[in-house]
Amino acid sequence: PASLVATVLVGILAVAAARTPTLLGGLLAVPLGGLLASGGGRGRPAALVAASALFSSIVAFPALFAWISPGQVLFPPSAMAEGAAPPWAVTGTGAYSAGRLVLRSTGSVAWIALLGHLLPFEGVLRGLAAWRVPSLLLSLLAMGHRYLEVLSRCAQEIHLARLSRTFSSGDLREEQTLVGAGMGSLFRRTRRLAEEVTLAMVSRGCTAEAPQLVGVAPLAPKALLLPAASAGLALFGLWLERQ
Repeated sequence: PASLVATVLVGILAVAAARTPTLLGGLLAVPLGGLLASGGGRGRPAALVAASALFSSIVAFPALFAWISPGQVLFPPSAMAEGAAPPWAVTGTGAYSAGRLVLRSTGSVAWIALLGHLLPFEGVLRGLAAWRVPSLLLSLLAMGHRYLEVLSRCAQEIHLARLSRTFSSGDLREEQTLVGAGMGSLFRRTRRLAEEVTLAMVSRGCTAEAPQLVGVAPLAPKALLLPAASAGLALFGLWLERQ
């Protein structure tokens, strides 16, 4: 776990520091290949990467056009011949910027999806604990993960309760009203649960330490091999793109 966690962090940092689409594409291909090789090409990891690519493409789409990214016109050909770029023309600068944004965001999510596919959340926490991450941060991550599960379950219960009490869907305004009421009810329930958990922890003398992480074995030397090799390759790629 410690080796995988460190390798993924190196990959994310490399994606954040990369500048060219070529290197970003290579950094995206590595976690995608890992997902395919480990059986994560289908299901939640693949859906997460696909959703990230779709959302980032929607966000980056306006950057394609000349009114945001002026530069050499790529499309339409008539604008290329005339030399004057209309606001809706696609420019090379826009394509370059939009491509980098999509590759960077998708690459970061792909590394996280690979880590989540290879390790359960408890394994991620153990990997962080092996690197001597502060126990308070580990406890916050563990509680946040459990809170998200409770939040998801409460939302599902509210949705199923509404379906069991209605025979047909109403108009748009009625649906919006029901969704808003459900969100308010969900907030009240989860806030009350958070306050109860906090009071229970304080009354029991919480030390901000996750019991399952106490006594985690120290970092083994072999756990440094994969992160060190990944860091070396990442630094070499960053050095090449700056030449």
